[in-house]
Amino acid sequence: MGRKKTYGVRTEKRLKKELIECLKENNGRIYKSLRVLDIQPTIFYNWKRDDNFYKEEIDETLSSIKELLVDEAEEQLERNIRSGNQRALEYFLNNHGKSRGFNEKETISHEPVKINIVSPSFKFGGENEDPDDFKFDGEEKPR
Repeated sequence: MGRKKTYGVRTEKRLKKELIECLKENNGRIYKSLRVLDIQPTIFYNWKRDDNFYKEEIDETLSSIKELLVDEAEEQLERNIRSGNQRALEYFLNNHGKSRGFNEKETISHEPVKINIVSPSFKFGGENEDPDDFKFDGEEKPR
């Protein structure tokens, strides 16, 4: 087996653990967390690529952070609705009240239109069949 990679006095294993904690503290902001820990983005993405267990741990951490933020946003939306915030009311009704007729977007439906394309017939006149002397549907070319 190869040597353990060290970054200063910190080992790769310890840095990975610190990064997960830092992601939690920074609401999943990857680049901010990398800057705090002085880790290059390429190192982070190499870890994710090469270590499936770590990739799953990172993905799970980011997913749980996103779910917490969605919960917080829903709670804030509910507070705004209860306080009578007009924009919050409109947002909620446009997105959740469609079955009762609330919908900001207009839906336009139409029947398909059939288009027939008829190609004109070109007839060349004279013995030499000079293209400059052609006739269009039996009429002479306008000059």
